[in-house]
Amino acid sequence: MTPATRMAVHAIYATALLVLPGCDPEPADFDDEDWSFRCTQLNGCQGGGTGGVTGGGGNTSFLGQINTVDVFPLNNLPLDGTAHGDVRIESIAVAMCIDRAGFVGPGISEINPTLSVDATGKLLTKTMTRTGDPSTECDVYDDYWVGSKWTISYDLPEGPTTSFQTVLTINGITIDGDGAPLYEIWLDSDTVPDDRTGPKPLCGYADEENEPGMDFEAYFIPEIGIDEDGGLLTVDDTVFIGCISGSYGKAEYWGYKHFIPEIGMSGFEVANNALRAEYCGDDVTYTEPNTPIWFQSIFTDEGPDPLAPPATSNWELEAVWSDDPTEPALCVGTTRLSSNQPLLDESFDCPIAPLPICDSSYFSATGAVLATWAWTGD
Repeated sequence: MTPATRMAVHAIYATALLVLPGCDPEPADFDDEDWSFRCTQLNGCQGGGTGGVTGGGGNTSFLGQINTVDVFPLNNLPLDGTAHGDVRIESIAVAMCIDRAGFVGPGISEINPTLSVDATGKLLTKTMTRTGDPSTECDVYDDYWVGSKWTISYDLPEGPTTSFQTVLTINGITIDGDGAPLYEIWLDSDTVPDDRTGPKPLCGYADEENEPGMDFEAYFIPEIGIDEDGGLLTVDDTVFIGCISGSYGKAEYWGYKHFIPEIGMSGFEVANNALRAEYCGDDVTYTEPNTPIWFQSIFTDEGPDPLAPPATSNWELEAVWSDDPTEPALCVGTTRLSSNQPLLDESFDCPIAPLPICDSSYFSATGAVLATWAWTGD
């Protein structure tokens, strides 16, 4: 079955209501101050920016901020014991591990550790050597990573205000339906340049209504990173911290996983383009917080989301997306934000070339792999 044929089939059966949390306002039951970092990293609002605003890497992982001006994103952790860009893992300390005799023993720590993950982002077994006592070894794996404390250094050349050490703690590990681990990571904001105090999550607040119990979770995605314009690039010997409150982690959580062969990295990137409404393929987003969207794709066969409203005339075809994530959408119809809507029967204006107005014929277009629908009701 060709991708074009599969698109037509799954447009009927594989549907899910997806709500972009982007930079949603502070939930009423979360008592904290200045929880606005989600719109200040890099060049724009993470996980869905203001329509027509360049930048924003689709991620929300950060260490601290001062008056919402100076922001310290933590996108990648190095795994090879050396520094990556601004970040180095100085040491890891675990509470419990398995010694050579197979007994659960007390905690151990290691300086400049090397780590490994598999394709799903699972931390693999680590044999740790006690600092100052190389004869003492034990293994850490699976849930023994919970409670581990990772001392990292963060160093930028601009000046001393951006050089500091802090400790990350893995508070929990949850395995999703595809067998990939989700990590809940916190830090003590008293140890970083930050206006807040006390323990704080590394990731932003996920959409509580549609993702119950999944606040602050992140995937470890191996060997990718984001550039200043929000595009993906290859970064060896690291893991990218993909918060599910941002588009990269959310794409993984919704099933568009880079390690599933039928999806691959290109399908993962296409899903991110659609999440962020990057119609023109130039890292410019055309969405805003809490904007409903309905996905239909050849990649997933999960059926309707139980929280989705019934299909009605209030859902209009927004865009059909190409299997090449570097290309613009194949067409644009009813834009996610009415302010971006082209005039009737006119094309959607992009810097390189205008995009045609969508109709259902684009489901069978060459390379069509994903369609999005915009909510036009109340």
